[in-house]
Amino acid sequence: MQTVQEKLQVLREKNARTVLGGGPEKIEAQHKAGKMTAHERLHLFFDNGFYDELFRYVAHSSTAFGMTGRELPGDGVVTGLGAVRGRLVYASSQDFTVMGGSVGWMHAGRSARSWTCR
Repeated sequence: MQTVQEKLQVLREKNARTVLGGGPEKIEAQHKAGKMTAHERLHLFFDNGFYDELFRYVAHSSTAFGMTGRELPGDGVVTGLGAVRGRLVYASSQDFTVMGGSVGWMHAGRSARSWTCR
C-alpha cells in the first residue's frame, strides 16, 4: 500500500505531465511560432493569472486510428474557472500541443461541462 507521501508524489508527477501537454518540443514549436500554450493563454486571461483547472485528468477513450494507449493530456483542451475583473468566469482553451488541438469526444464534453458549471 502506498503512503500518503507516495500518493502525493504520483499526483505531482501527473500534474507536471498534464501542464506539459504534448511535450516540451511541441511547446517550443508554439513559442517559436509566436504563440502561447493553452495554459499560458488562460493565465493571461484570468485575474492575477490564477484559475482552477476543471476536469484536469480527463482521458480520451478512442480506440480507432491507432489511438489505443496514447496519452493525450486533457484530450487537447484546458478548462478552468477564475475571476475576470472580479467576476466568476468559466473558460476553455484548445491545447494545440496535443493532437493539434483537434476536438475529440472527451474534449467536447469537457468544454461543454465547463460552460454549464454553476
